[in-house]
Amino acid sequence: MMKLGKYAPLLFAIGISILLIAVCSISVRSLYAHDRENVTHHILTRLQATTGLLELWQHEYLMGVHAIAEDDELIEVVDNLVNGKISAEAAGIKMDQWLRPIYLGRGYEGHSIITPELLIILSSSPSVTGKPVISAISREVITKALREGSAMGRPTETAYQVRMLDRIIDPGTLIQLGCAHISKDKELLGVLCLRQNP
Repeated sequence: MMKLGKYAPLLFAIGISILLIAVCSISVRSLYAHDRENVTHHILTRLQATTGLLELWQHEYLMGVHAIAEDDELIEVVDNLVNGKISAEAAGIKMDQWLRPIYLGRGYEGHSIITPELLIILSSSPSVTGKPVISAISREVITKALREGSAMGRPTETAYQVRMLDRIIDPGTLIQLGCAHISKDKELLGVLCLRQNP
């Protein structure tokens, strides 16, 4: 057996150093994993809270659109418009007097009445009345509302110049639509879409 003699303290120091490096490495990994788990948990908790708020907001938004779409006065105006009993101009005046103050008070900034064929027959932006819905996202939301009763879309760019509150916005400006179908005696007349600035 070989005597370590004068190298024993050096070997002992190297052994202790390796042991300390190993313990520090394991500790750092453990701390990193623990911190990562805490950060992940914190982010997931925030995400769940935000998701809950967005779902509540979406529900409130759609409930407001639904309530207006089921109003007898709106149904009468749309029915008369669809059946040619009043002009789009007369319907627009009536909507501006009656509907606009209601939805502005609820945070919406504009409206459109759209047929099942995706034609805008009435709008708070008269320049789009008579035009087809061309935005793919808007078409998707309106089609879903026609099928399911109501729908809310993700923010999308406007295809046309539209009126928002007290200003005209250019095509390409972001808006968000909430739509609900309008029916009379189980006959689908169209869809009411209310828009806002996301």
